[in-house]
Amino acid sequence: MELTDLQQKILKTVARFDALDRPLTLLELVNYLDYQATLEDILRELSQKPLKDRLEEKQGWYCLSTRSDLIKIKNKRYRIASEKIKIARRAARFLKHFPWVRGIAIYSSLALKNCRDESDIDLFFVTVPDRAWSARFFVNIALKLMRLRPYEGNTKNKLCPSYFADENHLNLSVANHANDYYYYYFGPASFIFLCGTPEIREKFIHANNWVSDILPNHKQPEFTPTLYHRNKIQLLIEKILSPLSEKKLRRLQLRILPTKYLKSCDGKKVILDGGIIKLHNNDKRGDYNLLFEEKIEKILHA
Repeated sequence: MELTDLQQKILKTVARFDALDRPLTLLELVNYLDYQATLEDILRELSQKPLKDRLEEKQGWYCLSTRSDLIKIKNKRYRIASEKIKIARRAARFLKHFPWVRGIAIYSSLALKNCRDESDIDLFFVTVPDRAWSARFFVNIALKLMRLRPYEGNTKNKLCPSYFADENHLNLSVANHANDYYYYYFGPASFIFLCGTPEIREKFIHANNWVSDILPNHKQPEFTPTLYHRNKIQLLIEKILSPLSEKKLRRLQLRILPTKYLKSCDGKKVILDGGIIKLHNNDKRGDYNLLFEEKIEKILHA
């Protein structure tokens, strides 16, 4: 008996997450499925052979057959992530007052609650137009002075402000590769805003509506941020600092930026544009996407 088209898509999605040692809930499976389907459609296919024999459901988690051990790993990582999110929320309550910052989100493995104990905390910042580099300048100075930035051999619970975009450059598809499922899952589809206004979130979702073209059942994680208001002190500081040139602050930071980022600047893993700053020189997307394909090939021909 051959797999239906929908069953193949379900199996491929579970296989990709299996490569990340992560089982999926039913709602997550729907959310990350690259196929238009209802919850009822998916439940029906899950209950029918041959897919039924390829997957296993335990305690509400779906994984490949014989891989229920992932549930223990998931529970451990969920507890780790919960503590890191508390740290991120406290940090966001402080960092949201910095000049030109209008929103802060977590992303990557932390947003998917699949991080390890030694992991740092990746932060994404939304800034006012034409002030991404200016905002990064002050955020970085503060975190370095407080020794909250990650360093080699010291990354646990450190804050990594590695992604900035101003309000006019929120479309993050520029970092996509072809069939880049790792980025689809860990990128804009899983961003969780810690602070900002509903308007900022809606602007972010609208700018990244390309996600729904790839993951048609996708819903952005719930927006439960700290309430954000542009207070008078922040407005006053921005007015005082307004003579500072965005271009000059950008040039200054590029001069002191570690060479590894400059060498890795390819417009994908590292972006150093005016409106978007992305610093992931140790980008393993290629390795993971290859691993996904190998896992899928093995499962489909098992």
